[in-house]
Amino acid sequence: MRFFDGRTQMEVASAIGISQAQVSRLEKNAVGQIKKALFPA
Repeated sequence: MRFFDGRTQMEVASAIGISQAQVSRLEKNAVGQIKKALFPA
């Protein structure tokens, strides 16, 4: 939703019934996992 639909964190939070802070944490963790997979230590 964030990257393909261009929605804000608040819009995503409202759509799926969680807080904006939770969306932010989920997004941060997801991006971190992608980076880890692409650039292993």
